[in-house]
Amino acid sequence: MKKIITLITNISFSLVAFCQISFTSADMPTAGFVQKVTRDTLPLPIVNYGNKGANQVYDFSTFTPYNNDTINYLTPTVSQLSKVPGSDLAITLDGANFLFTKTVSAKQTLLGFEGVLLGSNLSAFYNPAPETYRFPTQYNGNFTGTSKLVKVVTGASVGFATVDSVRLTLNSTYADTIDGWGKVITPVGKYKCLRQNRKDVTQTIIDIKLPIPFAPWSNVSNRSRTTVRYSYLTKEAKGSVITFEYDTLDNLLSATYSQIPPAPLAAKFVYKNMSGGLVQFTDSTNGYPDTYNWSFGDASGNSSSTNPNHTYAANGAYNVCLTVTNPSGSNTYCDTVKITGIQPSSINSILLSNIKIYPNPASTTISINLENSTNEIQAEFTAVEIYNVLGEKVKLQDRKDQSKVITISLMDLPKGMYLATILHSTGLRSTIASFVKE
Repeated sequence: MKKIITLITNISFSLVAFCQISFTSADMPTAGFVQKVTRDTLPLPIVNYGNKGANQVYDFSTFTPYNNDTINYLTPTVSQLSKVPGSDLAITLDGANFLFTKTVSAKQTLLGFEGVLLGSNLSAFYNPAPETYRFPTQYNGNFTGTSKLVKVVTGASVGFATVDSVRLTLNSTYADTIDGWGKVITPVGKYKCLRQNRKDVTQTIIDIKLPIPFAPWSNVSNRSRTTVRYSYLTKEAKGSVITFEYDTLDNLLSATYSQIPPAPLAAKFVYKNMSGGLVQFTDSTNGYPDTYNWSFGDASGNSSSTNPNHTYAANGAYNVCLTVTNPSGSNTYCDTVKITGIQPSSINSILLSNIKIYPNPASTTISINLENSTNEIQAEFTAVEIYNVLGEKVKLQDRKDQSKVITISLMDLPKGMYLATILHSTGLRSTIASFVKE
């Protein structure tokens, strides 16, 4: 009888171990999925399960390989469906013992099991069935429930020849909470995860019936057990990427971690325009990079910060690229950042007002006249840049000599309003004035 209890207990906890980090039921494992897992060596290192809450780091990188298993997700056979009706997935480690689950849009349930004991193939199903997940699965999601399993077998089938029948009853209550999210680190790599905290209180009742007419059921065992399990759920593993397994006395037996590697890096960022050309960049890469390389598109130096701030000197459209790397490789993402509204910064606007721009409105050409500007401006002046109202640079006219008048053709520009900016030898830009092309 003890072997029956151990089988049900181990299979039930294995299901918790390999459930999916899931936003919807479509993300759950399907028939044909195979996952290789590795068990840690014994004795195990001291396990710190980490804290609940947001943006946590759960580090289990010190575990070392001991032996391997393969978990197969299969379509239930006709014979299995006759024993556990309604199941859509059969999960097995050894091809002899199976869990049967059912997944619908709102939840996943554990319907029952099948296993070989003492040469006999035994199966059982729950009523009501325990829920393993509710969808969408997300941080702070929680649910509770109850389940019951009753299985009656002949005494001879489980090694009790003097007993007519044995009845096993499992009454359970459970509370399931996604109590944390962040980074989980295993010997294989770093993953984004949800942490599942599941508490099960199971009453195990064993009754026997003697081989005499009208014999009543007699109780031989009635005990209650409380277990708390932590599973670290990732998309890549379609379930727990690392699971801690226990014996019937709640002693930690092993740590089992998936050999599925982290998903390839997918670089991404978002940004926020502040005042004066300041832009705040925030990394939103899928995965965990070891290095960052930001190119801001304005010929300035690159940055290795995770979330840098950068100040642009002039209005315009800048192609910003983020390259991220880790041992699995590198990935680059680029986006256009538009800067508008920058006012003169390094040179006093009163001095800039001495620079004349004409005609305004213009039709074919426009001229910039520095005759009345200071010697400082004339010495630093290297080029004129023209921007449209979207902040896009549409013209660059270099100052090829020391002439105090530079003329720019507007023939290739459509009608509209533009902004003229002078470029200084220091790399700074100063807005002169806006003008209209007719």
